[in-house]
Amino acid sequence: MLFSRNTMIARTFHTTLLFTVTAALLASVSSSICATTSAKAEKLTLVSNRWPPFTDSFEATRIALDIVHLALLRIGIEAETQIIDQWATLQSDLKAGIYDGSGTIWNSPERSKYLHFSDPYLENRLILIGKKGLDVSAQSLDALKGKRLGLVKGYAYGDLLESAEGVHIHHGPNDMENIKSVWLGQCDYALVDSLVVHHLVSEHGIEAEDYFAIGLEPILIQPLHFALRIEHPHAISILENFNREIRIMQADGSYHRILRLSWIRTDIDADGRTELVQGGPAIGPNAPLNAYDISYTQHMFNAIEERERYWIDGHYYDDWNQVRAAYPDAYENAPSDNEGFLLFQRQF
Repeated sequence: MLFSRNTMIARTFHTTLLFTVTAALLASVSSSICATTSAKAEKLTLVSNRWPPFTDSFEATRIALDIVHLALLRIGIEAETQIIDQWATLQSDLKAGIYDGSGTIWNSPERSKYLHFSDPYLENRLILIGKKGLDVSAQSLDALKGKRLGLVKGYAYGDLLESAEGVHIHHGPNDMENIKSVWLGQCDYALVDSLVVHHLVSEHGIEAEDYFAIGLEPILIQPLHFALRIEHPHAISILENFNREIRIMQADGSYHRILRLSWIRTDIDADGRTELVQGGPAIGPNAPLNAYDISYTQHMFNAIEERERYWIDGHYYDDWNQVRAAYPDAYENAPSDNEGFLLFQRQF
């Protein structure tokens, strides 16, 4: 039997189950309503660079912007995002106050001078991609001495660049252009987000795998944020409500649906203990063996070695036996969901 998820989920979660997720959310409900009301009339003009699958046009995959726009819409704020090609131009426009903020940006000390940041809502894991046959197992840039490496001009790579001595850096306008430079032989490697690479493989299939060598372990992990200009009069209240709404979306399954995930692994109630949160259309007969980990660890898809609590349809379960008892029909009849995720119609 498929595990149904209907319109009652959101209603149930927002009323009787909010206190179950976290007492902190309940305590802040009244102040949240007041803050949201003051911002309801607002329309935010945001900016992002062209960065599939995180950003792009409405017709294309844009998982990060869809998460940000939905969270804002659910707190009563309409947002429009302008997509530009040059990241360096985006930074200067933000500093100049042309836009209210960005839905897809990394934090850095320099950027904190003019932006307030949300909590991380996603994570970028940067891996090496090179021409077919090249070694992509390097864990730091010092292993690439003498090689040409494509990076994006203006990205906040931080201390990573300190190990780039002897590496010939080629600055491109965005990740996709750097991948193109590798394909054309203008760069030996590019450092790009793992989901960008998976998007490339998903869109172009065997052709991409024929031309590129793709690293498995990230060299750099950067949390992804929504940010607003410090001068914006409601920046703090909007960001606080945004943080709260992201946690609710992770609990009610709307976050999963944007990412096309069956399960995520996160600390749903901010108690320091992670939970496996179900958001797909079915519960299989077996506990998920893997889940997309959004808790900012060193692995893109973490194997689950210790059985943590499960969060399913607004309820906690301490082990899989409790899940099976609660959903006996699903356990007997539903297809297995061992892997726990399906991203861009591909299992990883």
